[in-house]
Amino acid sequence: LNLNPYGDALITTINLINILNEIDLNKYNVSSYVAKKLDSLDVIVDTVNPLVAINSGFFDAQNNKTASFVYNDGKLVVSPEDNENLIANPQLKKHLQNIFNRGELRILYCGRQIKADVAFHNTPIPRTCMLVNSAQAGPILLPNMDLEQEYFIEKDNNNIVVRDSIGVYKKTARSAVALKKNDLYFV
Repeated sequence: LNLNPYGDALITTINLINILNEIDLNKYNVSSYVAKKLDSLDVIVDTVNPLVAINSGFFDAQNNKTASFVYNDGKLVVSPEDNENLIANPQLKKHLQNIFNRGELRILYCGRQIKADVAFHNTPIPRTCMLVNSAQAGPILLPNMDLEQEYFIEKDNNNIVVRDSIGVYKKTARSAVALKKNDLYFV
């Protein structure tokens, strides 16, 4: 990750790291750090001192409450259902189930192995596994990206985008996590 020395803006360099070939999930804890207040990723990294860090989740800039589910040690840490601004927004009411079901990175305990999974929030955990940690963000990129299903965009009857909640069609700093062929990628 290359940071601009003149501020927090990212330089247009993207580094792709194949994490699972370098880090054994059975030896290292992959979990979420939920900040008590809004901070930049570099401040949080200095506080927590992780081996690897990536920004995840969405939040409401007006009340600093989450728009994403986060679980640590199998327990719900934060929930978008506790965000009054999100719940009370009349324009979003009919889309809340889509918002609550956005994609998430899951760390699962399956027998004696720790596995990673990328799934929609409401996708059942396999019966032979237990949820250890998860961080919801989305959209799910692979195998198919459906921005409308996760309500990141809305189109009118003419298939024209009339709402783009995160600027998916704009050039902007992004972070992503992908799981493909048992390899976990951070971008």
